[in-house]
Amino acid sequence: MPSSGAPDIHVVCLPGLSEFPEKYFEIARHILADDMAFHIIDWMGQGKSGRYLKNSHKRHSSGFEDDLEDLHYWIVHVIEPALKTEDRLVMLAHSMGGNIGLRYLRKYPSHFIGAAFSAPMIGIRAFRHTLPCLTAALSSVPAFFMPDAYIPGGGNWREAFRLPPGGDIFSTDSARGAIHNAWCLAEPALQVGNVTWSWLHEALRSSALLQKDPHTGDLDIPCVIATAEHEALVDNRAARALAEILPRARFLEIPGARHEIMMEKDEARTMFLNEFSRLIEECRRGQRLKQGG
Repeated sequence: MPSSGAPDIHVVCLPGLSEFPEKYFEIARHILADDMAFHIIDWMGQGKSGRYLKNSHKRHSSGFEDDLEDLHYWIVHVIEPALKTEDRLVMLAHSMGGNIGLRYLRKYPSHFIGAAFSAPMIGIRAFRHTLPCLTAALSSVPAFFMPDAYIPGGGNWREAFRLPPGGDIFSTDSARGAIHNAWCLAEPALQVGNVTWSWLHEALRSSALLQKDPHTGDLDIPCVIATAEHEALVDNRAARALAEILPRARFLEIPGARHEIMMEKDEARTMFLNEFSRLIEECRRGQRLKQGG
């Protein structure tokens, strides 16, 4: 806790695929109530950010490297200039945001003193039995010939993409599980459909880079890597394998949870947030030791 009452920790939140800052209002209130500041990015291609294609529903990608550099620009030119000397950044990332966040920490290791990952996309579950290099190679063919096309079964946003709240692959909580669609119905600009072949190719390629980079394990800051017991979208085994090579990572699997851990029932959600609070205290202790030394 900062003695002045002003926030010394600034939480930088990186949402997942097709998400938007409005959805994180409850998390923002939780962070602010703990005397921390809260920042959240609106990725290009979703939320109220710009779109890559004329059809604004198509979730396209020009490469996760572009997202990484957008994040870097935002941190260096928007967030950090407003910080006090003693202020520090801690990352809070979900799913796709975890993929981009981990690559950011690998490329720009000096900006964050800690990171927590909710269901990070280190791999895509549908391809968990295929070698990462092979899946990326296979996706490159349709990504080359029809990059702007939806993947098979894809289409523009519709409410039916998510089953009745509490019964889908995202959350078992009927109230929090309804938040995504409620915002999309209230603000049509937030609506995003399925992904294109280019997005899928770039996601697989970025996941392969994380899994095979021998220097990923050099990340020497406190980390929490949490997976959902009933995960249907990302590869939990890849997340666990990453946690095992990070020198200061704690891994936990949230019992009963589905993909959107921070949108889960209180028991599962609180388990993750308690670990996040422990991470914050660990970061603060580390900073006090540095200042004392």
